[in-house]
Amino acid sequence: MAVFGFDTETDHDPEGTHAWIVQWCMATPNGKYWTGTSAGSFADFLIDHFFRHPKPKAYIYVHNLSYDWFFIFDKLMDACAEHSLKVTPILRTGKIISVTIEPS
Repeated sequence: MAVFGFDTETDHDPEGTHAWIVQWCMATPNGKYWTGTSAGSFADFLIDHFFRHPKPKAYIYVHNLSYDWFFIFDKLMDACAEHSLKVTPILRTGKIISVTIEPS
């Protein structure tokens, strides 16, 4: 089993009506890390790293999943659908607390 940590940094327009990912980072406990600057690049990374080149079961701990999910949802869902991957979110009191991604 592999364990990773993930977080995003975001920015917004002056009116506060639109926000976007400025950068994301995913890291292992031993210091290996990957970065990107968009939700699309994160979705592509996940597909490439975990599904095109399969690895043992992995857990990705997200600093604030309910916040970050808002930014990555559309691109991740599109990429998973394109590669026939099943996405199963788990909600508690209307907020996402966990997501499983696996082959359909």
